[in-house]
Amino acid sequence: MISPCVGAEEICAMRLLENYECPFLSEYKQALYSFVDKEKTLKAFEYCLNKFNADTIVLIVYETPKNLCSERYALQEFFNCEELKYPIT
Repeated sequence: MISPCVGAEEICAMRLLENYECPFLSEYKQALYSFVDKEKTLKAFEYCLNKFNADTIVLIVYETPKNLCSERYALQEFFNCEELKYPIT
């Protein structure tokens, strides 16, 4: 089970320290690599792209890009992707 965050201010202040890794995000990454079949998920994404004649899959997360405690960075690392650029065209 993933531990709850200690608190945004406290965690983000800790993130400024060199080599600090948030315990919540560390467990989140571990869960991604342990429980998500990356190849199967990428094949499902590819199927959706083809079925809907699309060129982009968008994963939506709760935190904004400015929040250092966002799970978006673990997802970007896992799927080897980058932040969607705005405005979306």
